[in-house]
Amino acid sequence: MNTKLHSEQYNSAIKLYYQDDLPHKLAEKIIDCVWINPDQLKQEEDFELIQETKARVFRMKFGNQTYYLKNYAYRNSSKVIKNMLRPVDALKCFKIGMKLLHADIATAKPVLSLTMRRNAWLVDSIFVTPEVPGIDLYTYLSKNSSDLQLRTMLIKKIAVIWSKLVNHNLVHLDPWLGNFMIYPIKSDLQLELIDIDNIYSLPYLPQKLLVMKNLSKLRSKQANSFAATQAEIDLFLDEFRPRCNACQGSPYFQLALSHFIKKSH
Repeated sequence: MNTKLHSEQYNSAIKLYYQDDLPHKLAEKIIDCVWINPDQLKQEEDFELIQETKARVFRMKFGNQTYYLKNYAYRNSSKVIKNMLRPVDALKCFKIGMKLLHADIATAKPVLSLTMRRNAWLVDSIFVTPEVPGIDLYTYLSKNSSDLQLRTMLIKKIAVIWSKLVNHNLVHLDPWLGNFMIYPIKSDLQLELIDIDNIYSLPYLPQKLLVMKNLSKLRSKQANSFAATQAEIDLFLDEFRPRCNACQGSPYFQLALSHFIKKSH
């Protein structure tokens, strides 16, 4: 899989990041609507503001495709300082998206990241992905929570995803059910990660710590929305441990892992 990231200077302030081919017309439309003429956004039928928390999220129709745009424009001093020391959010998300796909973890393929330097300290950014089909897992489970066969299938799929995260030195700090999309594919159901802001690459952290960090967050974020039984916890461990590199060759760690999961439950 191609993991090379290309860049192009759009003007003195704006820079574009992409993988294969640069979607010039899409980039120009985003730049005009979000940065150049933001006052006209309300008149744009193809732009819809759907969320405004730490970042503004837009749904955008362009051509025959629907895209999601996440616009980061931090002004608090701590975030500004962090962005001076590391890649800005949109660029970080692009790289994480590529790492997830390289790890064979389903997520929307990044299309484009844009950065705009406001001054020597402030850099705004936009991360663009295609729309993911389906329904979020929280909503889906609220209608199907008593389906034991479905729960078993989902536990196995999540265990596989979490083993891949650990094996590729990734940690997910916000794995609540709303950050998964679920949709049918052939005779199966596909789980896909969305909203990947809170996934981080930690190549220098020992993998055993990555295991504990990932499982701790998974447990705490899903405790209320997916209350697992002891049998379901055992099933998760049975699926996770053989696939997790950090769990191999260390019976003491496997025992500690089981104790950690069961105690936290």
